[in-house]
Amino acid sequence: MGVFGVICEYNPLHLGHCWQLKKARELGADTVVCAMSGNFVQRGAPALCHWRYRARAALQNGADLVLRIPTPRCLSSAQFFAEGGVAVLAAIGVDKLFFGSECGDLAALQQTARLVESSRFQALFLQLRRQGLSYPRARQQAAAQLGDHSAALQSPNDTLALEYLRALGGTGIRPLCLPRNTAGHHSTSTDSPIASATALRTLLQDDPHSPRARQLVPPGTLPGPDEMADSRYLDRALCQKVQMASQQQLTALPFVDTGLANRLQAAAAGQSTLAGLVAAGTSPQHTAARIRRAVWCLYLGVTQQDVLAPVQYLHVLGANSRGLALLKRAQLPVLTNLAGAKGTRYEQIERTAFAAFAGCLPHIPTENWEYTQKFLRV
Repeated sequence: MGVFGVICEYNPLHLGHCWQLKKARELGADTVVCAMSGNFVQRGAPALCHWRYRARAALQNGADLVLRIPTPRCLSSAQFFAEGGVAVLAAIGVDKLFFGSECGDLAALQQTARLVESSRFQALFLQLRRQGLSYPRARQQAAAQLGDHSAALQSPNDTLALEYLRALGGTGIRPLCLPRNTAGHHSTSTDSPIASATALRTLLQDDPHSPRARQLVPPGTLPGPDEMADSRYLDRALCQKVQMASQQQLTALPFVDTGLANRLQAAAAGQSTLAGLVAAGTSPQHTAARIRRAVWCLYLGVTQQDVLAPVQYLHVLGANSRGLALLKRAQLPVLTNLAGAKGTRYEQIERTAFAAFAGCLPHIPTENWEYTQKFLRV
């Protein structure tokens, strides 16, 4: 049986994602497992809609089993997001990791991955970081100076693909790479039949009723406007959380040193919107995504220790009969709802993450709704 794994966010699922899931079947997948973000995503924001909508869209368009990537891994850099997704898939016995990239050249990506692992790359990378370059820019320059002029460190999906390859070491999972069959990752164009998730979110933020957005996703993918999250509902609370935080609280955040802690507090001074805080905090050394992730980690109480902790559960978000049968291979405890992890750090973080996500909705559901919500069966 060919079990293919996909690491995803589906924020929202679009026609390019559907093409990828279809290609997995064409290339020999009997079962497709998605390791998916829960209610927060790697760009440093709440997901557009609750995981139930995104899991349903995945199952209706080719997936058999959807498992949650823990929130601390989702609110982290590409490296730790990739490691979290691979750990989930390895624990369910996936054979192949199936992913798209801008270049679609597995050999080139593997060559760059080997370079990134080398001691000479690491030494040069750290030197460039000390000179004030951001994490992604320092990696790009280090690779170029060492003779690797590929695009693998310059585009978001190639960067993620590179981290997938690094995370696969020792798992026995084989990589299977396809060229990206959609608009550019950050493209906001909606002229072609396959638009990026960025373009779709932009459309829906401007008009939650957007007919064009619904033309660019499979039927039934998007919920009603009242069930789409908008972080602007929590703008003041997010800014105040940073303003009131101590140095100790800030430096306990994932990969926040004293310099970044000071920058966060300075950026938050006088701000009443997250967008304003992020704009004030962004610098050549600190990307907007890094600032957003730090603010949300503070709000949710996520620490560096939480990011580094190993994946402890396989939390089922959705499944069909093939997916349920695959759970017999699970190498970690299986959760079918959050109540199954009562009293654990995992439960505490995911419960808090839902409370924050609920605060981004026009109508706030009760906390118990998420706590007792069982996985979606189709």
